[in-house]
Amino acid sequence: MHMRLIVLASTILFLLLLAPATVAQTDRFNVSGSVIDDEELPLPQATVVLLTRTDSVLTKFTTSASDGRFILRRVLAGEYILQITYVGFSTLRQDIELLDEDLDVGKLSMATLVEELGEVVVSADHIPFVVKRDTLEYNANAFTVRPNDVVEDLLKRLPGIEVEADGSIKAQGETVENVLVDGKEFFADTPSAVTKNLPAQAVDKVQVYDKDSDQAEFTGVPDGQEEKTIDLLLKEDAKQGLMGNLSGAIGGEQTPGGRYATRVNLMRFSPNTQLSVFGNANNVGQSGIGVQDIVGMVMAGGGTSFISPGMLRSLGSGGDGFSESITLGLNAGHDFSENNYLRGSYSLDKQDQLRNSTTQRNELAGQNASAYGDDFSTANTDNLGHRVNLNAQVQLSPGHRIRARGTMRWSLSGLAQTGVQKTFGGQQLLINEAQSAVDSENTSINGSGTLTWRKKLSDSGTSLVATAGLTLSDSDEIAELLTRTGIASTGNIMTWQEVQQDQDQFGRTQGTDIRLSLTHPMENGFSILTFGEWDFSRREEDKRFYDTRDRIRQLNPRLSRAFERTYTYYRTGIRLTRDDDSGWLALQVHLQRSQLDGTSDSNLPAVTAGYTHVLPEVQYRRTLKENQTVQVRYGTDTREPTLQELQPFSDNRNPLRIYAGNPDLEPETSHSVYGSFQSFDPWTYLIIFASLRTTYTRNQIVPTRSIDTSLRQTVSAINSDAGWNTQMRASVGMPIRPLNIKVRLNNNLNLSTGSEFINSAENSSRIVRNGLGITISNRDQDIIELEAGIRGTYNYVDYSINTNLNQQYINSSYTFDVSWHPTFNWTINADLRYQTYDQDVFGEVRNKALIGASLKRLFMDERASITLEVYDLLNQNLDVSFNNSASFISERRTETLGRYLMLRLTYRLSAVGGGFFREL
Repeated sequence: MHMRLIVLASTILFLLLLAPATVAQTDRFNVSGSVIDDEELPLPQATVVLLTRTDSVLTKFTTSASDGRFILRRVLAGEYILQITYVGFSTLRQDIELLDEDLDVGKLSMATLVEELGEVVVSADHIPFVVKRDTLEYNANAFTVRPNDVVEDLLKRLPGIEVEADGSIKAQGETVENVLVDGKEFFADTPSAVTKNLPAQAVDKVQVYDKDSDQAEFTGVPDGQEEKTIDLLLKEDAKQGLMGNLSGAIGGEQTPGGRYATRVNLMRFSPNTQLSVFGNANNVGQSGIGVQDIVGMVMAGGGTSFISPGMLRSLGSGGDGFSESITLGLNAGHDFSENNYLRGSYSLDKQDQLRNSTTQRNELAGQNASAYGDDFSTANTDNLGHRVNLNAQVQLSPGHRIRARGTMRWSLSGLAQTGVQKTFGGQQLLINEAQSAVDSENTSINGSGTLTWRKKLSDSGTSLVATAGLTLSDSDEIAELLTRTGIASTGNIMTWQEVQQDQDQFGRTQGTDIRLSLTHPMENGFSILTFGEWDFSRREEDKRFYDTRDRIRQLNPRLSRAFERTYTYYRTGIRLTRDDDSGWLALQVHLQRSQLDGTSDSNLPAVTAGYTHVLPEVQYRRTLKENQTVQVRYGTDTREPTLQELQPFSDNRNPLRIYAGNPDLEPETSHSVYGSFQSFDPWTYLIIFASLRTTYTRNQIVPTRSIDTSLRQTVSAINSDAGWNTQMRASVGMPIRPLNIKVRLNNNLNLSTGSEFINSAENSSRIVRNGLGITISNRDQDIIELEAGIRGTYNYVDYSINTNLNQQYINSSYTFDVSWHPTFNWTINADLRYQTYDQDVFGEVRNKALIGASLKRLFMDERASITLEVYDLLNQNLDVSFNNSASFISERRTETLGRYLMLRLTYRLSAVGGGFFREL
């Protein structure tokens, strides 16, 4: 079957190679010259753009080098306007015509501007970007995109914006939280639903700015809750018709079963309405949305408690395991007037995955004692998640608005897992072994809604804001558990104990939050905010465990419990803010009283506790100069024990590691200091971002383990001494023009201290993690796109009660991507991912080289493309991950999809501004 598919794909591609081009090739030429001032000195970094003479549409742009020279490559023959701008000089325009050869326009002299303009603008017409006080606006037309490219491809070309492999986006060094379309939400909190589906050619401008929270937007007073936001402004043609594309691919591999991938997205926009639908189905580990978006869709209210972080990493990237997914999204919105709108979206995500994993683990087992674990597991998971989002606003009168946001989620998840866990003591003697089989199903429904009412009380800006929030959730889990636990005795004779149970767990949560705040502006940019808040949360949980030996279902009263917990918070506080054109400073203090009440159906005493905290906060943000910002924040917070940490129940799913709650836990209090510096120079494209966060936590909630001579563990939680955590991040991006390359440097350092108690002995741990990476790419990407990167991660773990277990290791990765466009219709791509692993932690680990390649051709007037793709050419893919904590170091290996070949056909339904679907 697979060979037939491969032969068919190869035959079609070969015939396509022989076929004549469906679009006539047009000659392209270079335009070069140099920019000088009136004293004939070179002007570096002058902005040079080429506009079509008939309609002044931007065709190419570049900047001049240090010697004033510039070159515009691969320009179609025709008549153009050459426009050059430079701050402090009058704009220079010159008509040119390209006939049948390259054109050198010689030296172009710019005249000094007698009176400069007030705002910082490169040029008034067809410019690559405009810099404003709080917004950087890119002209999408100034950056080359190819037919069938999506917004994600466009963003990769914009200086100052980075798109990671998992679809997450960073702008000017900060993570992008929102992606809007014409200032409106699109698929709520699922940014990659936009970036992976909206055609790049539909975008006119890309704006980057910090979006205020709903509270700050209502009151006009900053509250420090800004989110980095990208706003995609559409071309007028894109607001008048249907656009989108269809894509389908089939292929084969060495293992049984073929490979497939399909994708569809349709979008229709108008000035007041947006409608869209996207879908994706495949069995190659890809998704139509990003990994972090899947978390919100699939992990609906804990319904997919069996999805591990590694499984989430695999979605969208073909990571560990073998997965098959279906994703569907619908989005609609309508503006009835400027401040009255209704928007909503629906998302479905289905993920099925098979994972075969082996894990090696070195774990602390006491004073100068350790244990080695060797685990194997097979897990089949199937997860189905639905999510509905609504967002509406009504303006009752000027200064009087109501806004409502709501989310409803439903999920169904299943797990069938078998595993064997072995623990070895000194001299590698087997101490115990656990064999387990779990078959479970979990259903969860939850929803949340927030209603915000705002009333402007006076012309001076005094505002009253009331917010009411409601959360509801209901989860049911039914599991069948079978475990066999063996304990080694003299002569390595195993004594076995078997547990066979039905475990039924039901949980319900209800939460209500009501907040009232009054904001009053004062003179000289000062404002004062006072607030009061009541927050109530109630959780009911019922666990019924039944022993099912000999097919008789009998309640196990020792493990069965019903528990009810309520948390009530009362908060009041005051916030003083000073705001001016260059930044703001805010001082806040609030008083918090929390009350915990818990009861169970057993003879255990009720859990009752009350806590009072005074929580100060300081926030400072200042714009040092254009596009250069510094932030400093100090805050305090508390973390109350979770229900699982408090409830006196036993969890025996792992018979060698049984967990029990501790009703005597108290909250931990943390003090956090954060500082950051951000700089982006749009003229030189130099980007600098640095941040430092240090957190000091008192009364930490830490694990405690009791380990017997057979290495069976009982795990709980207790309060301990203080601990520290420090995170430092730095990134620099800049072009090196003499080499015509762009360079990005990233460094992430994490230092932490913690503690754990093992048989009452305290282990103090120190963990150091540092990741350093460099990425280099070429600047002129019209013909060849190159990107190469190196990243190394250093880990160091130190344990106070067993220094023999201390460990340090380095894992590194090397990447290389190249795309060659020999003609406009052809693209050849190759990529390499080479991963190296430290060989001294758990012995030899095979390094892997993942090589992929593709050959793509456009046809049918650039509406369609056909692509031949091959993944993991050397068939070396195996997911290997290292993990360390305050108590263990582990290495996990998971079987993963290897080599396969696919033939992909993509068709663009309509061109922007035209096409036979335009009038639908």
